[in-house]
Amino acid sequence: MARSRRALAERLTEARAALAREHRLAEERAAVAERARLAREMHDIVSHHVSRIAVEAGALSVTAATPEARRAGVRIGRISSLAMTELRDTLGVLRARETAVSGPGSLADLPSLVAGSGVDASVTDRVPASAELGAETEYAAYRTVQEALTNIVRHAPGARAEVVLALRDDVLLVEVTNGPPAGGAPVTGALDLGEGPGLGAGPGLGLVGLRERAALLGGSLKAGPAGDGFLVRARLPRSATAPGG
Repeated sequence: MARSRRALAERLTEARAALAREHRLAEERAAVAERARLAREMHDIVSHHVSRIAVEAGALSVTAATPEARRAGVRIGRISSLAMTELRDTLGVLRARETAVSGPGSLADLPSLVAGSGVDASVTDRVPASAELGAETEYAAYRTVQEALTNIVRHAPGARAEVVLALRDDVLLVEVTNGPPAGGAPVTGALDLGEGPGLGAGPGLGLVGLRERAALLGGSLKAGPAGDGFLVRARLPRSATAPGG
């Protein structure tokens, strides 16, 4: 009788935990959907006005009476273009958050990502199948691998690479290491280490964006030369929700 009661109590506890997880995920999906809606509205409103500024600046750079005014038109046009790029980047971050909860971007998607990347890469997955990881954590890991593979294609074509995933205590480790390009020359500082626009598949989201994402989750991301190749290493909390999520 006592054993049956304990078993029943354990099942009830598991059911309550599952219900709580479903409730939390539903709240996350609702919050992410609202952020995405606001991002789209912001993009539509602001881009309209910035586009008008860019048009006026273009006209000024051609028709102004003095060289100084024409140069000012060129500068305003460049600033407007930069503003539009940053606006698209911001919208891209918010859409990425939406994807993290409701779309592709989990660890289960990594094999197909690697297979279609054009990189000769092996994957070593040491994360137990029973491990429960947060949606934000899985998406950050997916994007880290995606960004690293993209940089390999651009800056070390033909290089062999290794993707390693491991769970140590409550930290998910993600490492992507590549050797030199097919020609044998070592990889140099052409990779995106945090300066200027990103080099990744997402709009404007390079390694700098991934570093910021990892920090928001309470983790870290480092990237730099490793021998004659390059290493990207992320440490992500096993379960994390970004602020405001």
